[in-house]
Amino acid sequence: MTRSAIGIESSGAYGFREDVSASPPADVDRPAPKRSSGLLRAGFVYAVVTVFVAIGAVNSQNNLLFIVFGLLVGCVLASGVIGGSGIMGVRITRVLPSVARVGQPLSIRYRLTTRNRVLPACALIVQESPAGSARAEPNALAFLDVVRPRRPVEGESVWTPTHRGLLEFPLLSVRSRFPFGLTEKRLRFDLPASVRVRPPRVKLSARGHAVVRRLGSTGATASRRPGPGDEFVAIREYAPGDSTRRIAWKPTARLGAPVVRLPGAPMPRRAWVALATPPNATSPSVERAVAVAGTLIEDWVRDGQAVGLLAPGVRIEPAVGRAQASRLLDALAVWQPPGEGVVVDAGACRGAVVAVQPAADPARIRGADATIESDDPGIYEGAGVELPAGLAFEAEAGGTRWWAKWRPARAPSVKAPAPARTDAQAGADS
Repeated sequence: MTRSAIGIESSGAYGFREDVSASPPADVDRPAPKRSSGLLRAGFVYAVVTVFVAIGAVNSQNNLLFIVFGLLVGCVLASGVIGGSGIMGVRITRVLPSVARVGQPLSIRYRLTTRNRVLPACALIVQESPAGSARAEPNALAFLDVVRPRRPVEGESVWTPTHRGLLEFPLLSVRSRFPFGLTEKRLRFDLPASVRVRPPRVKLSARGHAVVRRLGSTGATASRRPGPGDEFVAIREYAPGDSTRRIAWKPTARLGAPVVRLPGAPMPRRAWVALATPPNATSPSVERAVAVAGTLIEDWVRDGQAVGLLAPGVRIEPAVGRAQASRLLDALAVWQPPGEGVVVDAGACRGAVVAVQPAADPARIRGADATIESDDPGIYEGAGVELPAGLAFEAEAGGTRWWAKWRPARAPSVKAPAPARTDAQAGADS
């Protein structure tokens, strides 16, 4: 198969596009790969059988056993020459996206070539060794049938991140058991790379979006940029096709030539997302708060607002555009709550401040205009039933699930007693 090694761009929900441009391919020639090999279980059994055949051939002096012993040894030599020489010339280039999202597939592409002039490399398995604060679905492998000389081949492995953070890929190994599956030959490449795993999107209910509607979407002043606003910021010469309603009559009379008024674009409203969690908060509780904050950021950026982020150790001033959204989401991807309680003071922030907390605590975030409780199932569509696995509400003490509190109480079922048998029925049975 042939695919171009270019960057990837995935579409997020509500038309928000994530910048997941691939990092430049790493040069695998520096440093050289480390080579190793190992004997598999089948190879151990094969070696034991070969020894027994050799002992039998020497003791019995049977020509047929000597022929079988020669064939067994020849297969071992062929396995080392064909399989070992084929894989030793393999070189690989990795194309890794720069960002990913929890719960969405992460595609890593590989381009393999061989320096051999004659022998191809067959039955190759490419395996990563992930590390870092983020986690992903393990055992994602790329399989390639054959890599022929002067014919590059591309492969792909698909991962599914399960936790946000920095997903690191320090090592990359290529292994093969070709041709007989007796030994495994391995090449280990030292290619450090990393991916920022952003928090997942959550579906907020009408109650969750009520905070956004209550704060409004635009400010009351106009900017100096021309746009579809109600206030006028400049004038220019009249051009054919301009509406006569926009003609500025007094400047026209003063200048002696018709001029029209230019309306200014509405100034985007400044909004802050303030994030704080208590020191004893569980991991799912923290992840739900981060996911809600990321969802609000994406929605507000899509609506054209200037959004900023305020959290313990993080302060990013409001701005507009996709670049600002990527900056805020990347900050949420690696943000970790402090070990002790830290008070977030939003009183000096210009603009609307929405506090996102597992439970409302005015003493932890001061000066917020509104608060969203991320541990409240009512702010999610379907009462949080469709939340990702890492954000789902955990079982409570005693084995009671969270949704049991929201179900109406059922009356205990009472089984009606069986009717008493009459004397006539007893006589009929006898």
